[in-house]
Amino acid sequence: MNLPDPQLARPGTLRPGGSSGTPVRKMALALLLVAAMVGAAQEAGASTAIFPEFGALICGLVVLDLAAWKRRPGDLMIFPTTAALGAVLLNRLGAPYWAVDAVVFAFALGTLNLLGSAVVPTIGVGLLPVLLHYTSWAYPIAVGCWTTLLAVAVQLGSAKGRGAPTPGSSPGALPTLSFLLLGWGWSTAAWAVGERWLAVPPLLAAGYELLQAGGAGAVRKSALLGVAAGIGAVARLALPWKVGAGAVSFLAVAGLARLAAVASPPAAAMSLLPLVLPRSAMAAFVWSSGIGSLLLLAVFAAAAGLRRRRSQSTSKFVSHR
Repeated sequence: MNLPDPQLARPGTLRPGGSSGTPVRKMALALLLVAAMVGAAQEAGASTAIFPEFGALICGLVVLDLAAWKRRPGDLMIFPTTAALGAVLLNRLGAPYWAVDAVVFAFALGTLNLLGSAVVPTIGVGLLPVLLHYTSWAYPIAVGCWTTLLAVAVQLGSAKGRGAPTPGSSPGALPTLSFLLLGWGWSTAAWAVGERWLAVPPLLAAGYELLQAGGAGAVRKSALLGVAAGIGAVARLALPWKVGAGAVSFLAVAGLARLAAVASPPAAAMSLLPLVLPRSAMAAFVWSSGIGSLLLLAVFAAAAGLRRRRSQSTSKFVSHR
């Protein structure tokens, strides 16, 4: 029997139907913000000012209303912006891919586990300039501006969110270290064999969320990630304007997530990722992202399941004593 995603069993999160689902006004606001981010980048003539993880942030803050992400508004601005700045700086200094990847991974996981942050999209924000080798300051500037806007809005908002605290929980030192080594190794290997789309940032962020959730909903979440990549690519190829493509793909993925009762901010980021890729890369991106979502998330889900079984065994041992 398929158990419901624990993030969906609480108010303020996606539900497959009913009056308690996401209000239309929340989705309208989310679409407006996504369109504004993409439109501003196009008006400025800076394609690197588009950052897909903004979709994940909007999904978590507006659509899902996650309390853990709103608990410390400063984290929304400080950690993603620092990750983006660090990655671009290291790229400009000529640091090798594997080294930049390791630094960004370690920083992002450090903020989540040592500094108590709940902003999982920090992982994707930092890894995108590594994947695409950004050297333009437009990317961290855009990240800083938009995340500052979100932080101020959260701080001024009267509602503190009602979502599940799961995204803010730490899996523990050993699972996190295992994730760091495995995720970094996977990403570096994908780059080394010329298949970098196998380890796009939203996949790695989703892997960490699965680790937090003990692998719950792994099949549905991995499937949604693959579908989101396809939807984003089709919208990018079919529509001449990135603003329209971003809005359509974000809305479509959010609608599918609602129907499937899956809460997955990384899927929102995945739907926007084609906006920063060349049209010629769409086919390879969709294929590789689909394979990567199945392989990478299967590994993380298996590791999380092993952790859960060990915990259950320990509990049984203690109860029998």
